[in-house]
Amino acid sequence: MNEKNSLIYILINDLFVKLLLTLISSINWIFLLISLIIYFCLILKEKTDYEKYSIDYISSIIYILFHYILFTLSYAEILPWETAIVFVLIILIIYYYRKLCLITNKSYIYCLPFGKSKEEFDINVNVLMIKYLLTNIFLYIYILHLCLTTICTPDMYFNWFLIIKNCRYTYSSLHSSYTLSGGIIGSFPWIIISKETEQKQKELLLEAQMKSQLYQEQYQNNLQMKVNQLNEEKAQELADLEQNLNQQQELILTNARNKVDLLQTEANQRKMNILQQGQQITNAQLEDITEQLVEVGRQDSEIRLASTTTTIIATEAVAQQQPEPILNQ
Repeated sequence: MNEKNSLIYILINDLFVKLLLTLISSINWIFLLISLIIYFCLILKEKTDYEKYSIDYISSIIYILFHYILFTLSYAEILPWETAIVFVLIILIIYYYRKLCLITNKSYIYCLPFGKSKEEFDINVNVLMIKYLLTNIFLYIYILHLCLTTICTPDMYFNWFLIIKNCRYTYSSLHSSYTLSGGIIGSFPWIIISKETEQKQKELLLEAQMKSQLYQEQYQNNLQMKVNQLNEEKAQELADLEQNLNQQQELILTNARNKVDLLQTEANQRKMNILQQGQQITNAQLEDITEQLVEVGRQDSEIRLASTTTTIIATEAVAQQQPEPILNQ
């Protein structure tokens, strides 16, 4: 709220300065030039205060409308289309001013009546500045033409407002003073800062290019560092994977060897058991065979003994029978 009151105070103060300069400049063209110089010096003094530029321009528009409506329409018969032309020119001036505010990154809150949304324009600031100046000049010439073609009664105007008793000064001199202060002088700030804006734009463009190049280099460096880091991580992971595979392979081989040794041990044990069983069976069979052989030998001995006994008996019998023939011979 305080800021709003402060802006209103500045606006009223600026309007008062313009009215005072108009009062002085309406006396003589020399005073008009002096007033323009004073006003120009005030603008140069506050050229870094962009809010005052905006307020100055708004006060200029209010100033033009005030004089145009209060005096021109009050003391002359102006056609509707002539009034429409004046208002169209004023709207164009405000529109160009708003574009200049947006291009030069100044506050757009005062750029009426075309909204308060920030926009971007691709138009060149110099071309826009030329349009702005030409519109102001055309407005000045057209209002001057209307003033010169009006039928006025300036007694009340000069006696009451300017406190001047003679009628040597017409509407042309009066309108030229306030139109210059409201139109041409209103464009002085942009003439002053147009070159500064262009230089700043070049500096910003150069700075943006340098930052872009720096960001690109940083991006490339960071990308290369990230790639190197990923390669190192990949190599480490591959080494760990190879080590794990070797360990798993060694473990598998160890388990396989243990299983083979166990199988061989079991096979040898079974083989020994089979050999023992075969040996036992063989021993048992050999015992049976031995017993059979013994039995066969015993039987054979008995048979032989029986045969021998028979032979002996037979031999003895034969021997007993054979001597008789011999004796007989």
